[in-house]
Amino acid sequence: MSPLTAARRRGAAVRRPPSAVEAATAPDAQQLRSCDHECADLGGAELAGSDLTGAYLAGSDLHGADLTGADLSGACLRGADLRGARLGAARLQRTVLRGADLTGADLTGSDASNANLERARLVDARCEHARLDGANLFGADLTGAHLEYAVLTGAVLTTAVLTGTMLTGTVLDDPAPDGPDGPRAA
Repeated sequence: MSPLTAARRRGAAVRRPPSAVEAATAPDAQQLRSCDHECADLGGAELAGSDLTGAYLAGSDLHGADLTGADLSGACLRGADLRGARLGAARLQRTVLRGADLTGADLTGSDASNANLERARLVDARCEHARLDGANLFGADLTGAHLEYAVLTGAVLTTAVLTGTMLTGTVLDDPAPDGPDGPRAA
C-alpha cells in the first residue's frame, strides 16, 4: 500500500476527492514517488528528505511545508501554493512549477536546473547559492528575491520582473567573446 493511500485510510482530509491527503507527516511519508494527488492539502507538512520524484501535485497547498532536502525531480507542482515553504537543498531538476506561488519561500542551495518556473511568483524568495541553470523563468515575478551567488546560466528570463532582486555574485550567461560586429579588437 502506498504511503498516501495509508494516510487517506487513516482519515486524512481531502480537499478534492479522491486523490488529495492532508497529513503526510507519518513515518511512511518519506517515499511518495510518482504519486498523483492533484490539489492535495499539505500546508505545513513535514516532508524534509522525502522522495517526491515525479509526483503530480498540481494546484496543491504546500504553504509553509518543510521540503528541505526533498527530491522533487520531475514533479509537477503547476499552480501550487508554496508560500513560505522551506525547500533548502531540495532537488527540483526538471520540476514543473509553472504559475506556482513561491512568495517568501526558501530555496537556498536548491538545484532547480531545467525547471519550468514560467509565470511563477518568487517575490522575496531566498534563492542564494541555488542552481537555476537552464530554468524557464519566462514572465516570473522575482521582485525582491535573493539570488546571491545563484547560477542562472542558460536560464530564460524574458519578461521576468527583477525589481529589487539581489544579484550579487550571480552567474549569468557569459557575454559572447565576439560582438555583433565580429571579433573584438585586441
